Amino acid sequence: MGDPLRQVALISDIHGNFISLQAVLADIARHSIDEIVCLGDTAANGPQPAECLALLEEIGPRVVMGNADEWLLHPTLAPDLDDFHRKVEESDLWTIDQLSPANLRYLRTFQPSHLLDTPTPLLAFHATPRNNREIVLPTTPVEEAAAIFADFPAPLLAGSHTHQPFVRRIHHQTFINPGSVGLPYFIDREDTAHNPPWAEYALLRWGDDDSVGIELRRVPVDTRAIRRAYAQSGMPHADFWAAGW
Repeated sequence: MGDPLRQVALISDIHGNFISLQAVLADIARHSIDEIVCLGDTAANGPQPAECLALLEEIGPRVVMGNADEWLLHPTLAPDLDDFHRKVEESDLWTIDQLSPANLRYLRTFQPSHLLDTPTPLLAFHATPRNNREIVLPTTPVEEAAAIFADFPAPLLAGSHTHQPFVRRIHHQTFINPGSVGLPYFIDREDTAHNPPWAEYALLRWGDDDSVGIELRRVPVDTRAIRRAYAQSGMPHADFWAAGW
């Protein structure tokens, strides 16, 4: 790649994890980034939701409306939840109580998608451009994925939602999932999910030779500090959430 003409950082799925957000932003600051784009799910289900929103508003990235962001603005209680999803719902209701009127006003500014005027146009969204809960995985059949994006012809597509970082070609388009800043996970051989000691994001670089570089990055995080943040938060089921770290 030649000298970069434009550099964009993609962050997503912060989920109220202020410590991991700070770690990612510190790593981003070591690069000559022109713009940060946040793909949503900023505050819900983490120990420091208000702090995350305040910091995002301060640095001023373009932000997409994630499904968890939308739920905080329009909570809908679900009947007959299993134990895990009951814990999620109770934690999200707690999140709403932590947010100030200014935090909620900021949440309402999030958009369904953003089209970036980068050297190669990039469409940013949460899950897919048509639905912030729709799932695209590395294993989604290519024709199924192509049908999802048929009405959205941008050559670069940036979405998240699944907390799984990957890059894949879908016919003439390239789909980039930067993973999760605040809730990355892996599944062990016993089929149990764990949060690894890192935060995830992506860097995109456009070179003066018409090239595009895509880098998926992991940034080390202090898991003891994350567990401590849960313990001090007053969040429901704090011990349960902290145990994953």
